[in-house]
Amino acid sequence: MLEIVNVSKTFSVGKVKTQSNVYPLKNVSLTVENGKKVGIVGKSGEGKSTLANIVCGLVVPSEGRVLIDGQPLWSEKNRYDKKVGMAIQLIPQKPLLALDPSQRIGSAIREALVFSKRAKFGKDAKEKAMSLFDEVGLERTLAKRLPVHLSGGQAQRAVIARALALNPKILVCDESTSMLDPTTQKSIVELLDKLVKEKNISLLFISHDTRLVDDFCDEAFEIKDGTLSKAEGCRNETEEKL
Repeated sequence: MLEIVNVSKTFSVGKVKTQSNVYPLKNVSLTVENGKKVGIVGKSGEGKSTLANIVCGLVVPSEGRVLIDGQPLWSEKNRYDKKVGMAIQLIPQKPLLALDPSQRIGSAIREALVFSKRAKFGKDAKEKAMSLFDEVGLERTLAKRLPVHLSGGQAQRAVIARALALNPKILVCDESTSMLDPTTQKSIVELLDKLVKEKNISLLFISHDTRLVDDFCDEAFEIKDGTLSKAEGCRNETEEKL
């Protein structure tokens, strides 16, 4: 379970004498339970990516806490706990930038399996990597390809497979379907939905597409001027059952 508790972020901009503060996040709190899909919608510059980067350990919060199953991701001294952070994996907007252009896809996934100690180097890692290819709907023959030779949808599936190799409890999708054509977007969303249901993981789905979030997520919030609130017009699981 992911818990974001009173998280704020302040950036200082400008020269020393004319320096001013920018507040991309203001006292944000949110819970994503296991097996649930929670969406965050908002326009560019409203704080969506800042929140994603804090949750993924890329940006230090100015205030507040991020907890994974009750364990703090950031210490009181703003030290990132890599062991706790392993449970969170980012599915980015541009998968090709997240993959090593000189490393073949199969090798990238085998490397992640070995790193997370879910497989031993060699045959074991290869077999488990191929199982992940099957799980995300990638043809096994693509294992020998470099990222540049993959389509956008294939590259996104490869990033998801690499994330799964680390056995995550939470996936953070930061505009991860925005650059895909409608058909490919639908197939990636269906894959994410399947993974949430089968693995009981938490999904934080960040997007500017309100309709997609409305259709896909169990619950939705809007971020505006760094402040989070329940999104109007977005369904949630409780409302659908009434």
